[in-house]
Amino acid sequence: MDKNQTSFRTKLTPVQLQQRLIYTQSELKKYKAQVEKYQNDYYYNMIDELKEKEQNWLLERDELQQKLSQANETIQLLQDELTTFKAQEKADHSSAPKGKNEVPAPTQQMQDSETSQVTEDPKEMILQKEQIPAPAAKNQDWFLRSIKGKKDSFSDKN
Repeated sequence: MDKNQTSFRTKLTPVQLQQRLIYTQSELKKYKAQVEKYQNDYYYNMIDELKEKEQNWLLERDELQQKLSQANETIQLLQDELTTFKAQEKADHSSAPKGKNEVPAPTQQMQDSETSQVTEDPKEMILQKEQIPAPAAKNQDWFLRSIKGKKDSFSDKN
């Protein structure tokens, strides 16, 4: 059977071969035109735009992950530094004379705030610090309201 197929192929005339070549070339042109049509299509362009956006988001995600890892390293370093300072403070406190065991009130408040901050998650501490409004703006609002209130009460008296 293989011999029949090979003999069939070899028995094609030059005209038949040329016709096959012309047919294949026309099919190639047809498919190239179809590909070009799809590439110029609106939805195809949307796919390209979405792929581009995805690449941008992946780059942004990588940058944010890098910043996060740097922030975590910084937090770890600060926690280590805090523990060494606490250990040093305990050593200094234990070596202090027994008559001076009382800690002044502001220092005690600072220690209480430090221990409450250490028990919290460091990531939450950073987020809380970013969300705290500036005290100067708060004081200015209070000041303006009090002046306005005094102005109104003064004009009512006259």
